[in-house]
Amino acid sequence: MIDPEGLRLTLDYDPLSGKLRWKHRDDRSAQWNARMAGKHAGTINSNGYVEVRMNGHRYGAHRLAWIITHGVIPAGLTVDHVDRDPSNNRLANLRLATQSQNNANSLRKKSASGVKGVTWRADRNYWMARITINGRSVNLGKFATAPEAHAAYLARARAVFGQFARGAVSEGTKPMGEAEGGCREAKT
Repeated sequence: MIDPEGLRLTLDYDPLSGKLRWKHRDDRSAQWNARMAGKHAGTINSNGYVEVRMNGHRYGAHRLAWIITHGVIPAGLTVDHVDRDPSNNRLANLRLATQSQNNANSLRKKSASGVKGVTWRADRNYWMARITINGRSVNLGKFATAPEAHAAYLARARAVFGQFARGAVSEGTKPMGEAEGGCREAKT
């Protein structure tokens, strides 16, 4: 567990920019202070998150920002990026969420249909909608078209996850067979 007071002695956080900076520390050498004090803390990892290395551990900058600002992250909750940009650590873009809500706010990275919650069952010749709720996959039915399946997914996601529900076209993925924002029809 990270000590909020110790963290505030180590890092400055600007809630408007979302940036963390190292503070001058009396418990560090003059060489460390000359090299680090006042400099941006953290690097972007392969998943796009800013990580800060302290005491031999890597911490998500979004988590550190929350702890500096609010003191703790309650048990069972995580810090979610409202806009799904893992490097945007502005305080207005951070909120507490359950893991299930955090997952609902993500977009599936590789979806053949191009939309979250929809898969094509080639062996059965239909579109299937499913959603994961608290770690359990729930089948929402089979559909003749991808838009029908996606509508079922969105309705259930909004009912279960409210403001955390996301379901737009996956980032970087164009739906097959249609212009941007559409979905391909069932194969015959």
